[in-house]
Amino acid sequence: MNTGANNGLDFYVAHESLKATILTSLLTVWVLIGVFVYLNRYTNRRYFTVWTTAWMFYVVWLTLNLGNLADDPGTLVTMAEQWCMAAVAVFLMWGSFRFLGLRVREMDLGLFLAFLFIWSSIGVYQLGRPFAARVSLFALIGLAGIVTGVAFARHRCLRGYVGASMLSLGFFLWGAYFTGYPFVEQYHDLRATGFFISAVLQLFIAVGMIILVLEEARSSNQSALQQLRAQKLKASRLQTAVHSTERQYRNLFDKAGEAIIITAAGDLRILDLNETAARFLGISRGETSEQFLPEFCQAAPPAPPQRDSTEWVSRLCAQRTLSVTKKNGEATVSQVESSRIEYQGQPAFEFLFREVTDRTRLEQQLRQAEKLSSLGEMISGVAHELNNPMAVIKGYLELIVAHHEIGL
Repeated sequence: MNTGANNGLDFYVAHESLKATILTSLLTVWVLIGVFVYLNRYTNRRYFTVWTTAWMFYVVWLTLNLGNLADDPGTLVTMAEQWCMAAVAVFLMWGSFRFLGLRVREMDLGLFLAFLFIWSSIGVYQLGRPFAARVSLFALIGLAGIVTGVAFARHRCLRGYVGASMLSLGFFLWGAYFTGYPFVEQYHDLRATGFFISAVLQLFIAVGMIILVLEEARSSNQSALQQLRAQKLKASRLQTAVHSTERQYRNLFDKAGEAIIITAAGDLRILDLNETAARFLGISRGETSEQFLPEFCQAAPPAPPQRDSTEWVSRLCAQRTLSVTKKNGEATVSQVESSRIEYQGQPAFEFLFREVTDRTRLEQQLRQAEKLSSLGEMISGVAHELNNPMAVIKGYLELIVAHHEIGL
């Protein structure tokens, strides 16, 4: 009697422990699901969605176990439990294949899942829940866990993450646990211990996944920082190159022998000019902002409107020569070319003035030299023509003098 009472008391304690361990296991699985949902949203990788589906079916299986703690649950409940575990095995292995980069047709997985459903149905309804059928089903779940462990072990080799090592170990142990679950289930006193072990393993997997997420985030941040440093270095080099180019351009601009003037595109206000242009206009470079180019172009068309100077510039450049009046009133004949540019982010015109006074003087000297050269050639030709008859006359005179005496 006392033994029976003790046995009843022992069964009651075991029953309460079983319920608590199943609840603990459910809690750890929900933590896992939360981690996988977050990862799916954070990384947008499909294998996290597949793994989340596997854990959801596992939650249903735990819930069915929690609601049916009797030694011999009904056939329908047993059937639902086995279907859930079949789905866990298929989705867990499918997610592992995708994580490893292996492509498996969804139709093949669907057919395999249907086969497991039929196998479970036959095992429950036709064969009276044979032990061999349960062993094969849970062995498949164990294999799925081991495949997932292999996937994370490979990830550990590639990236060196500690979280990947923890996940690899956790899934290996979880797969080993479910491989031996049908044997543990035969001993009622070990069921609570088994669910407690699974809860610990699931919590270990959740912690490993969190650590892996943190390591990947840290690695991403470090990679982003390295890229940022590389971009800053590249930008610094480009800035140095730009400054060097600007200095070279400025030096060429300032030392150019022709007058270069940059004006605003609208009102033709002088924005910049080189040293030659400053001497050409008779102004200092410090007072350019107060000067407008049309004020110096006496032979130019009328001043343009405030906002449209394109036509004025075109007519200005169409002139063969242009009289430019310096600030002191001295006029200079020049030729001009222009182009539209962008100056300090604003539209502008660049004018190139060439003085033609010195060039005209050089052209006149060249023409005079050409005339003198032509005259010399003509005189040389006349002298040559005169030398020929003179040479003949000289020869005859010498003959006459040699053969005749000429009296004076």
